[in-house]
Amino acid sequence: MPTQKPFKRLLYFQAVLSIASLKRLLELIECRDDPSVNSPNSLQIPIAAEERVSRGRQTRERLLEVACEVFAQKGFQAATTREICEQALSNMAAIHYHFGDKGGLYRAVLLLPMEQFARMTEGFDRLDGTFQDRMRALYRGILDPMLNPEPMFENHLRLHFREMIDPTEVGQEAFEMTTLPFVLRVIRLISDELGFEPYNPAQQSEPNGDVVNLAFAMIGMAMDFFTSKPCRNVVAPKLLADPKDVETLIERLSGYATGMLAFERNRIQSERSHSAQK
Repeated sequence: MPTQKPFKRLLYFQAVLSIASLKRLLELIECRDDPSVNSPNSLQIPIAAEERVSRGRQTRERLLEVACEVFAQKGFQAATTREICEQALSNMAAIHYHFGDKGGLYRAVLLLPMEQFARMTEGFDRLDGTFQDRMRALYRGILDPMLNPEPMFENHLRLHFREMIDPTEVGQEAFEMTTLPFVLRVIRLISDELGFEPYNPAQQSEPNGDVVNLAFAMIGMAMDFFTSKPCRNVVAPKLLADPKDVETLIERLSGYATGMLAFERNRIQSERSHSAQK
């Protein structure tokens, strides 16, 4: 049978080609997190696993950086994923893979500074020492962007202001996940210092009003150095330019907070004494 050998060779070559095609398909599936996979050139040369991971990480970081700027400038509703992709030199497939959709991208942008803030202020209320020691740790965490500035910080700040003026459901969700627990820790710390029962949301509808006012006054002292930056740059442009000046500010703020606590403690004791005399 003279045709049997050529036929067997044909089957052999088909099998080899099928295996090669299957291997290439698996490589493309592994590359799906790299937006360059969608370009024609990416189908020519297999990419090493380490490079694929690196490209995927760079793509995600670039999308976050550009999205933060666009959302800060235009807000969530007016911003478009098309514009973000064009500026990031990426594509919609990358957004879908890394974030799901526009809302997921916005959530990731909002959570980035909030999660960092949560990490920097973690455990301040459990430190050994005085109230001033704990507040010093708190203010160092809040003012960390002044000590370790990041390129995206200004846009994050603008986006925060937008959320204050025109809040979104995603922004509220991000706040409840990260910032709210921090605020509650400050309230509990002050409650403990003033002799009030610790606030428990499961048992109380609202914490003591005076404690809440004091907590936001103490937090606001530090936050205002970000919000008042344009005015501060006009009045005293060189103020806080040196990290040593920021460290001095942290020390001053912790002292101010201790003084505010002492004032409130004296006020409460005075009111109680006055009530007892009646």
